Amino acid sequence: MQRLWHQEWLTRKEKAGEVNNAQNLVHLEVIYKGDKEQFVNVLQHVFQGTGIRRDRLEKVARYYQDGIEILRALDARERFLSFGFTEKEWLKFYERAREQEKLLGLYRVPDTLEIKYGGQSISRLSLGQRASALLILLLSFENMPVIVDQPEDDLDSQTIYHGLIKELVKLKRKRQIIFATHNPNIPVLGDCEQVAVFSYGDSAFCRNRAIFMPRKCRWKKAVCWIWIWIFLKSFIRSAPVNPLIPWKSRLMSC
Repeated sequence: MQRLWHQEWLTRKEKAGEVNNAQNLVHLEVIYKGDKEQFVNVLQHVFQGTGIRRDRLEKVARYYQDGIEILRALDARERFLSFGFTEKEWLKFYERAREQEKLLGLYRVPDTLEIKYGGQSISRLSLGQRASALLILLLSFENMPVIVDQPEDDLDSQTIYHGLIKELVKLKRKRQIIFATHNPNIPVLGDCEQVAVFSYGDSAFCRNRAIFMPRKCRWKKAVCWIWIWIFLKSFIRSAPVNPLIPWKSRLMSC
């Protein structure tokens, strides 16, 4: 069982290395048997009702990395006493471990996956940076086509350019990536091969206005109009509402 656990870690480590080699912004590290806290929770479940305190089990989890090691060391009474066990607690621990030997032997300290984005742990990042990191990870897996709907929802402009776009330029050489987006920075800065521009018609669905190749002027004009539209709506929202200006009311209702 211990050999299988080690082989499982090696497989995870290999996959993490493939992701790290596919891009430079997100770094994955699989720490072998790194989640001691989760193992303590398992021990609490196994030894529930024995009255053994959690701090005793924490010391056991720091010293032993799986249930098999614990079972092999059950006769080492002095070691458990050095963990703070009383004679009564050690006896209860011994008896319960023997009762649950098959179950305990299946548990180990789980591996820990550490994700870093730009050199920082993902737990210390903003929501937008976390979304960017996970999106880059998604795009790094395999070579199958992927469709992403509005990736900019949780990303600010700086995160889009310095994080997503730079990696997108590299990753698009290996797989087809399709974005549905309102942000013109993604097709422009991402150096896309094809742009489909859609607009709302009189009915509830969208109609395709045109599909353009990136080197043609028509799609560039369409993207420029998107930029202008975003600027105007942002400007008008920040201006005082004036009912005497009908075009403003119409634009705000869009």
